[in-house]
Amino acid sequence: MDLLFLKQIVDYGIIGFLILLSIVSLTFFIERLMFFKKIDTSEYKNHKILENSLTKNLTIIGSIASNAPYIGLLGTVMAIMITFATIGNSGIDAAKIMSSIALALKTTAVGLVVAICSMFFYNILVRFTETILAHYDEEIWLYQCHTIYRHNASASSHSLDNINFCCKRYHSTWVAKRELSGTHKR
Repeated sequence: MDLLFLKQIVDYGIIGFLILLSIVSLTFFIERLMFFKKIDTSEYKNHKILENSLTKNLTIIGSIASNAPYIGLLGTVMAIMITFATIGNSGIDAAKIMSSIALALKTTAVGLVVAICSMFFYNILVRFTETILAHYDEEIWLYQCHTIYRHNASASSHSLDNINFCCKRYHSTWVAKRELSGTHKR
């Protein structure tokens, strides 16, 4: 196989693949941001279903972040092997060796850039997911306290006084949140 052809495979193949991975990562990042912006957590029946919806495609972004440096390193190793083969065929020229090795490192650099960006995207999306899930859990708990408080407001049982005391402040918080959001019933 021609060494120039192998060099082009490394230059265009590996770097092209890394650029494709960065586009995929960016696309999923934008898609998830748009999904987070329009999500209505009241449509979800339980925590697990909401979590599955929120974490969709996060694994792909995380996989790109963790594997892009290895793909870049593979390109560097291949380019260095090509450089050594070229040296073996044409003799030793220090300037040519140094420039070939310097060019071989560009795939590692591109791989690291893709990985850093993808890890940045992943961390932002995980934080949004955690925040939305925390708000969902709070809403569920407030709703449960509101239901218990309403149900037991007319009961005069002494054992329910602790529940009423505990839920009283959350009942008013829940009612205030519902009135502000415009949804009075759950």
